[in-house]
Amino acid sequence: MGRIKVVHTADLHLGAPCRGLPPSIGRQRRKDYMQTLAKISEICKEEQTDLLLIAGDLWEEQYVTRPLVDFVADQFRRIPETKVVIAPGNSDFNHPNSFYREYPWPDNVHIFHEPHLSSIWTPHLNARIYGCAWRQERGGLDWEQLKDSAGAQVVVVAYGTPEDLAIPSSILELSNLAYVALGGAHEHVVWSPKMLAPGSPEPLDFSCRQGHGILKGSIGTAAALEFVSVARRRFYTLDLDTDGCAAEEEVAQRILDAVEALAPAENLFAVRLAGQAKWDVLKVQDYLDGVFYISIAQSAGTGYDIETIKKEHSRGVVGRYIAAIEQTQCPAEVAARALRFGLDALLAGRVEAW
Repeated sequence: MGRIKVVHTADLHLGAPCRGLPPSIGRQRRKDYMQTLAKISEICKEEQTDLLLIAGDLWEEQYVTRPLVDFVADQFRRIPETKVVIAPGNSDFNHPNSFYREYPWPDNVHIFHEPHLSSIWTPHLNARIYGCAWRQERGGLDWEQLKDSAGAQVVVVAYGTPEDLAIPSSILELSNLAYVALGGAHEHVVWSPKMLAPGSPEPLDFSCRQGHGILKGSIGTAAALEFVSVARRRFYTLDLDTDGCAAEEEVAQRILDAVEALAPAENLFAVRLAGQAKWDVLKVQDYLDGVFYISIAQSAGTGYDIETIKKEHSRGVVGRYIAAIEQTQCPAEVAARALRFGLDALLAGRVEAW
């Protein structure tokens, strides 16, 4: 099989509202997403990429606007030699009045409109590219048709997991299968050497822990893809011991010391303060200069010995409540408040705001 140069991305979520962040930071994050798409386009141009595979959730349908779609289309016009193939997901779902159907897309863009598998032929690559728009029902796709592409390289682009799409193992064993590009997972996932999801190019909230980027490289007889970070910013969650601090200014300095090596002018931080003292969080914020965004919460450990409580109540509702909060993926400050308020209610029969 011939070598095909590809960039695989998914889950850009252009236009997303960035819930939980202040409006000004949310606006900047939405600009970040657009700049990241421009960076992906630039990579395709520099690498002379044959295919840009977008496996769903390019934008958020309820927030997409004509100017935003104009921007997206302009990025694709910059790479006329690259075939852009889009399989809509559940956030940019392809309804009859969507921009996917009603917009004059450049000639190098193909969008899979239907919820069943269809294909396009790219003769210069000797490749048949299969794909479908997101479907709410699991499975039900005619994967057997891929076996009719003898002599051509087979590429698949779709939104969902192998289980959601019910991809049979026999497809992965096809000698002419070049690649299966999937989306919907916000973290990078490798199901097999030829079936991957890149994760979201930008972290979307404080639950995103890994690096974020795209997959770039070549496919064919063997897939030689590398994960390339393209994220403009990162999210960090930090626990900080404040014992020994005498005032809010010292707490702020301890925070600044902790984030100094993490590019504080560029990144976003959620800091949970632990220790015996109770601090005025707003005063602490006043001393924090040069940080792009930082949220601060007092640890629910203030006034509670969490480890002892977990041991004493390991089989009761209190222990189960603590375990549930510790396993949550919500922002650190939200988890901290939920833990403190819940323990107040369960152990003391009261809830005291902090």
